Amino acid sequence: LFTVSSEVKSSRDVLLTICRECLSAEGDIVKHFSRIGLKVSYIQDPVDEVNFKVTNLATDLRDGVLLTRMAEIITGTSFKTFMASLRLPAVSRLQKKFNVNLALAKLRDFGIVVADGINSHHIMDGHREMVLALMWCVIAHCCMTKLLHGNQVEQEISDVIRSSKARRRLHGYVFSQQVHPGTRRTSGTSTPEEVLKELLLRWSRAVCASFG
Repeated sequence: LFTVSSEVKSSRDVLLTICRECLSAEGDIVKHFSRIGLKVSYIQDPVDEVNFKVTNLATDLRDGVLLTRMAEIITGTSFKTFMASLRLPAVSRLQKKFNVNLALAKLRDFGIVVADGINSHHIMDGHREMVLALMWCVIAHCCMTKLLHGNQVEQEISDVIRSSKARRRLHGYVFSQQVHPGTRRTSGTSTPEEVLKELLLRWSRAVCASFG
């Protein structure tokens, strides 16, 4: 409702400002409204002024605000349930650390396994590799079975191996060593997530082996 630079951030402040400038003899107009049953309650919190658009994955998550909103969306929690506990505006490093730790804690409580070595200071410092690792942890828990299909990954592994062999022959290399992405080790009782993780590991090995 109000711009970020506005000096007033609530409907009560608007009415009091108008009253002070134009109706000074009326006193507190909010009290007059309350007598006739009108409640003036809108307050624009700092959370309401957050721009949730992400343009740089490394830097936009530094204060923990967008990360906490992501935790709300993933866990199916209503808006401001977690964000109400944030320290805003997050100016100091201590405030940012609190916010990031809050977001990570909510993700862990939901069952997302945050990889060892990912700490709040990595997010605050804009450590791109660690931020990407955290995003991968979220994707692996929430979206993997929706984004990937086992048969397609198997086909991609075969295509990578075949392409690697053709490229080596084209450049005149003696293809004496097979590109071996590893054998499938998942059992019949493995979950779909475990099967896909094993396939992705085999795909990664095949890609790395094809480039030496």
